[in-house]
Amino acid sequence: MPLHYGKIFGIIALLTVLAFVLWQLWIAFFAGEAFDEKVAPPHAEAPLVEMGRA
Repeated sequence: MPLHYGKIFGIIALLTVLAFVLWQLWIAFFAGEAFDEKVAPPHAEAPLVEMGRA
């Protein structure tokens, strides 16, 4: 049975979806942690506590 274009394009589509899912997992695992550390500076609540006491 010959390999039709539909099967070839289907395999390419599945490989594309698989690559996209793996890319999203890679970004969520590695880049997500570094992004969270940059967004939340250490002791971010300190000025709010000091203003509340004054």
